[in-house]
Amino acid sequence: MIDNNESGKKLISGVIIHACDLYSSTKKFPLAKEWAIKINQEFTNQVRNEKEIGIPTTAYMLDLDKPAVMAKQEMQFIKVIQKPLWEKVNIFLEDRMKDAYNNCDENIKEWEKIFKSS
Repeated sequence: MIDNNESGKKLISGVIIHACDLYSSTKKFPLAKEWAIKINQEFTNQVRNEKEIGIPTTAYMLDLDKPAVMAKQEMQFIKVIQKPLWEKVNIFLEDRMKDAYNNCDENIKEWEKIFKSS
């Protein structure tokens, strides 16, 4: 049996590792956008490959080459996944990740501008 202390260490380690994997939207917008474009290109390639081999396409990966679609997806991903995760990491690390967490809000605003202008 694992004591609560060991279990807690494993849990927080897993959360921090997962947060690091989802770090791109905590960067300043130019870098966050660059990573978003790369990731969305990978998803677009996956959809193309799915179509080529005749399997169902992954719905949320469709049309990510269109700025409005990519911007909308990025806003949602930041709002629903990244920002809540980084909020908890920031709290756990006693506000030491405040800049990273705040960049999520700034990046949402920048993606909103792209969405509205598309």
